Amino acid sequence: MVNIDIVFHKMIKGQEDEARRRGIHKRTSQVMSPKSDEPLNYFVEDSRRESTLFAMPNNNTHVRRSQLLLGISKINYIILTCNLFFGLLLLLVTHRVFYQSIVIVLISATILYKWGYASRKVGDHFPKEQIGFSFYLSHILSIFLLMWFDYDLIGSVNKHFGGLNLYDNYLLSFDLFLFKMPVADFFEKALLNTGFIKNIFYDILMIAYICYYPLVYLGIIHFSSFKNDPKKFSLINQYSFSMVVLLLLSFIGYLLIPVTGPQYYLKEQYGLHMLPLSFFGLSIHNYIAGLHPNHIDCFPSVHTGLTILTVFWAFKMKFKARYIYLLLSLFIIPATILLRYHYILDVLAAIPCALIAYQSSKIFFPEETGRESP
Repeated sequence: MVNIDIVFHKMIKGQEDEARRRGIHKRTSQVMSPKSDEPLNYFVEDSRRESTLFAMPNNNTHVRRSQLLLGISKINYIILTCNLFFGLLLLLVTHRVFYQSIVIVLISATILYKWGYASRKVGDHFPKEQIGFSFYLSHILSIFLLMWFDYDLIGSVNKHFGGLNLYDNYLLSFDLFLFKMPVADFFEKALLNTGFIKNIFYDILMIAYICYYPLVYLGIIHFSSFKNDPKKFSLINQYSFSMVVLLLLSFIGYLLIPVTGPQYYLKEQYGLHMLPLSFFGLSIHNYIAGLHPNHIDCFPSVHTGLTILTVFWAFKMKFKARYIYLLLSLFIIPATILLRYHYILDVLAAIPCALIAYQSSKIFFPEETGRESP
């Protein structure tokens, strides 16, 4: 025989789940028990603790979502402003319009329109799928596209001037002062008699070096786990803005202090002396070299700076993969030097740049610590 109490309980439980999904506040549903005159009280929990990125509660979660989208618009507005200024400066100096500047402006304007329009549409009818996984992915891909064209633009500027004056000699002198030889050579000699272990070690460094590219962009997708805590929405903008600031600082450094790195500056010295890589590691090395449109991209080391930022945010936000991030960073940063990409000063210069980027993100996007309003 069917137990009526169980049926009623399941029915009210379904209503509670629907209420939580819709963001309805605490209420009491009374149902008379068929076996007594006592009412059955079922409480719907206060939805403020369970409001999600997709729900529309009666509190200010939707306002925070609007701030999230407006924050993304602010980031892209800063990118657009910087690139317009840089494009005009290049036009005055070179009397030439670079195609990268045009592409960057068009992409930035499109993103500004998209997220600015979305922020105004946040409300009961805002499609929830627009702030899901695809939201985070499109956000970080847009930053990647903008930064890549900026990076490529610097290479074009360098070619336009027939090669800017390099400062490698100064940075190399610091390495020679410490090790009496290029740092990469010092460690190669230290591992000279280790046989195939040396090849394995350098292959691991090569793999770690290329893992940097997805590492820094996967970090922001982890923020999709914050959908249950609207107070952390500002951290999404903090993380992505700190990345943008670090990249912009790096691009400025490339132009003001052009450094091509040991792999090119000491090319004649190395001659046919290749890195102790296996065929697999050498294939990755050649692949990366073929993608290099910019040969003055060493000071500061953006690999080091973005890796530091990513690991820092991973621990601050307690990502489950934070220790994997840390382990990778212990290989990525040394790989920049041991694979002849950077000098020691390149790596050291990235540290203050990362700190400036982090502090800037806190200024532009203060972390919200107040309580939700009812």
